[in-house]
Amino acid sequence: MINNPIDQKYSALNSELLAIQYRIDSHQAAVQWFDSCDFGDSKMQVARINQRMEEATKEIDRLDQKIRTDELTCLNLSPQASLGFNPRHWFSSERAMAKMQLSELRGNLKQFADQKAQIQKTKDALRVRSERLQEELARYRCFDKLSVQAEVRFLSMEIEKLRPQITKLLAKKENLDKLILAPMNRLSDLGILRNKIDADIKRATVFETELGKAENSYERKKIHDRCSLYFSTGNPRSIINDLRRQDRSAEADIKKLTSRVNEIIAASNREIDSIIIDGNNLCYEQDRFIGLSALDALIPVISENYAISIIFDHGIRGQMRMNDRDLRLRFPHAKVHVVAENRRADETILMGAEIDSKIFVLSNDRFADFPEKKAVFGKRIIRHEIVYSTIYIHDMNIAIPLSNSHQM
Repeated sequence: MINNPIDQKYSALNSELLAIQYRIDSHQAAVQWFDSCDFGDSKMQVARINQRMEEATKEIDRLDQKIRTDELTCLNLSPQASLGFNPRHWFSSERAMAKMQLSELRGNLKQFADQKAQIQKTKDALRVRSERLQEELARYRCFDKLSVQAEVRFLSMEIEKLRPQITKLLAKKENLDKLILAPMNRLSDLGILRNKIDADIKRATVFETELGKAENSYERKKIHDRCSLYFSTGNPRSIINDLRRQDRSAEADIKKLTSRVNEIIAASNREIDSIIIDGNNLCYEQDRFIGLSALDALIPVISENYAISIIFDHGIRGQMRMNDRDLRLRFPHAKVHVVAENRRADETILMGAEIDSKIFVLSNDRFADFPEKKAVFGKRIIRHEIVYSTIYIHDMNIAIPLSNSHQM
């Protein structure tokens, strides 16, 4: 399975952008919190809450004292309120009074316990609120607003750097998707076809095996008829041979298409910032001198995306009857250089591509005498064709009719 390799780079850049944007949003939210936070009011709130907590603590202590007192009283009254062993005590006024007091005290104890639980709940809530406020106060004291704002500015600059990269990568990804769509669809169709061929070969082999086991001509005829019904012909061996020829053909097509798709991907994956053009090389359609018409058509198109330099042999001056200034005026979107007499443009072109791996050379020269140059062994030479008055650069998916103006 061949995938567009730019998909992963595009997703990675988008993820990086989202991560940076998340950090910016977090920082901006923190600054907004800082600006809205009233430090003095928060301190006063903490003081008021702590005072209420002290009051709650005192109230709990007061209730605890009451509870202890009433519990002790209950303990003392319990013998008087109990039945005991004396029947005369069972219905005495002393026992009745003790039972009434004990019931009242137990009611009070429940009331005190409920009050204490409610006050404790309020105190716990106050403590949580106080801790949160104190955490905010500590965060406020440590918050460096200027530093955070500087970080936001830096991250915003990073996003501004990423956005054009993402836009450029998206265009490159969509272009590559378009270029490989047709061959990838054909590869998919061929894969399906080979699966069908494989299934048909297995089916025909079954018929062939059955024929080998048939005991008489009647059984063989029945097998031939079934084979003919399935394949429109009754000879399994002929069918298998034909299917294998089809499979070999499909396999060869898959190899060619896979190679082509990989070549398209490799060409699309090239990181090109600048192109040095072998100027004289583009002045010929095969052996016919066509002057600057190919460059006139090409330069305005490719200069939109790449920094362009054109290097000419010194002979261009005589061929075009133009001086260096005229050539520079002819191509305002490119740097134009004409090498000195008795010097070859080849070396100047290749030396220019030495400084950066993102500089490519547009030339049909093989540069066989410069194998040590980085552009040569690094395969940074882009070929072109000029055919039927059109310049083709297949690696860049370019086809431009030659300009009718500025001929020769």
